[in-house]
Amino acid sequence: MTELSLVELLYTATQQVWPQAHEKNIELRVDEGMNELFDEAYVLTDGGMIVRALVNLLTNAIRYSPSDSVMEITLQVNNNQAICCIRDHGIGMTAAQLKQLNQGVNMLPAAHAKPDAAGSLSVGLIMAMTVVRHHQGQLTFHSELGLGTQVFFKLACDGD
Repeated sequence: MTELSLVELLYTATQQVWPQAHEKNIELRVDEGMNELFDEAYVLTDGGMIVRALVNLLTNAIRYSPSDSVMEITLQVNNNQAICCIRDHGIGMTAAQLKQLNQGVNMLPAAHAKPDAAGSLSVGLIMAMTVVRHHQGQLTFHSELGLGTQVFFKLACDGD
C-alpha cells in the first residue's frame, strides 16, 4: 500500500472513462474545488485497485445515464475522511435494490443469470465494493427511481 492523493486517483479514473461519456455526450463535471484538497486527501491505498473501483463506479453511472446528461464528481474531506460522490441523473434504483446494496448483500450473479437491460451482470459493482471493503472504506448509495443515483465512496485519510 502506498500513500496517494485521492484527488489524483479520481482524475485518473475520470480520464479513463471520458471516451465512454463522450460517446453518449455525457458531461463529466468534476468539482474544481477538488484541487484544493490534494494535500488533505491522501489515503493509504493500492492505487491501481482504487482507480479500477472508481472506473467501475463511473462506468455504471455512464451506462445507466441518458445521453446528453451530466454526471457530477465531488470530493470532501471531513473528520479525516475523504468522501467522493459520483452523481448521475440516470434511471435510479428501486427501494429494494438500494436496500440490498446498502446492506452489502451478496450480489454475485448466478451462473445462469442474464444481463440487465443495460447489459450488466453487476460484476464491476461487486468488485468496487470488495476493493472499498479491503481498504476499510465504505460505499453507500442514495437513489430514486427515475431521478438517478449518488454513490458515496469513503476512505480514511492518512493522518501522518
